[in-house]
Amino acid sequence: MMMKNGNRTKRYILLAFLVTALAGNAGTLRASEKIGEEKFQMVDYAQRDGELEDEAVNALIQEEEFLHLKKEQREARLEALKIQLQKKKRKRFSEQVRFQTFYDDNYFHEKPHIEKGHHTKGTTVFHVVPTTIVDLGGDRTKAVVTYTPAIEVPTRFNESKVHRFYQNATANVDIPIGKKTFVREFYRLFRGKDRATSETTNFSLRTENHASSEIEYFLSRKFSMAFEHNYDQRNPANRASDSQGSTDHWFLPRFSYHITPKTAAFLQTGIGKSFGGNGAFRSTNLRATLGLSGKITQKSAAYLNIGVLRKDLSEEPEHVKDYVGPFMELIYAYRSGVRWFPDLKLRSGSSTEHSFTNDPFFAAKNFGFDAKWMLNRRLYYLLRGAYQLNTYSNEKNTAGTNANELQKRQDLLLAGGTGLEYKLPYDAAIRLNYDLTYRTSTVKNNRYHENIFLVELAFGL
Repeated sequence: MMMKNGNRTKRYILLAFLVTALAGNAGTLRASEKIGEEKFQMVDYAQRDGELEDEAVNALIQEEEFLHLKKEQREARLEALKIQLQKKKRKRFSEQVRFQTFYDDNYFHEKPHIEKGHHTKGTTVFHVVPTTIVDLGGDRTKAVVTYTPAIEVPTRFNESKVHRFYQNATANVDIPIGKKTFVREFYRLFRGKDRATSETTNFSLRTENHASSEIEYFLSRKFSMAFEHNYDQRNPANRASDSQGSTDHWFLPRFSYHITPKTAAFLQTGIGKSFGGNGAFRSTNLRATLGLSGKITQKSAAYLNIGVLRKDLSEEPEHVKDYVGPFMELIYAYRSGVRWFPDLKLRSGSSTEHSFTNDPFFAAKNFGFDAKWMLNRRLYYLLRGAYQLNTYSNEKNTAGTNANELQKRQDLLLAGGTGLEYKLPYDAAIRLNYDLTYRTSTVKNNRYHENIFLVELAFGL
């Protein structure tokens, strides 16, 4: 059980890095990218707390004296044993390395062309992703630092400018101050190259910063107040691409009712500012939401935040209207613990953002799932899927043909995949995956599809 929980932690962190690094290229998870990684980690911590509690309860019920204790005494004994188990499971330093070889039949995400003889360019790609994890936490504190450099080399294109290098670094801290106050900090830095759009186009180097700061004060055992600040910044390294940079701030007060010590319902309001396009695009953002977070059952955890969002886009170009619409963030994780019934992760989001293409603003709606079936002690079946609907709020020409022709644009992106995972001794695994991405659009020039066949070897130290 000790190895199992340690592996779950590392697998989640690696999955978060992979989604962050590759989602922008595939275009599949844009809306859920707006959900901060700290929310995914919060759900993961809540789910693993349920696993830890299960293990502690199973151990304590073997003790006859535990069954005769009062409720308060049983709870105190349970928490003490959970802390002991955490200490045993904690790895202060760990390393996970993934070697991937995959074939991508549309590496540059080229659009279909009518001309005869034109084919999308496919290639075999080598991808190496090492991750270093340092856990500095204690009995009541969480403090985890990670670093992931990665390189992607397509073999068909020998030009070095087509090779891709990127790196992620995160720091996550949760510190109690006394018995009533909690301070939480999360920071992620991404710096690297986006995938080139052709053999003759250089990679676009960019830097992204995401920071979330929160302080929560408990008014009583059941009620708390919190204030959260979120900051997102995206900067291209090429000065000629400065217009593609963006900055977002959100100031988010929250009032929570704690149904249990691990589960809370909350009311949140927020005001934010967005800047982009080298100062050309600005908006004032307001939102009001209701939500639920934490452990839902002994085997599941969730974060749900749903409500209304308003963006005042009066400083945008005239053809863009102010936006009022639904706002949603959803993360759900379920562990079955039973053979033939899957572990399940769901994610869904809605966001509004600048695309910095011909259309300066769009609204995105997204849903995705990951399921994992245990076929036997070592073999697992994997299934995943996602869809995203992008609706562009203006009527500016996007077809690239007649500048006088106005056309409303809507893109639907579908993605799905399946695979097998075989666990090897010493925290190693082999994975075989197939993924398909298909984008259709009201604008023909924006359509494309992509198939990826992947073999992966992963091992931990």
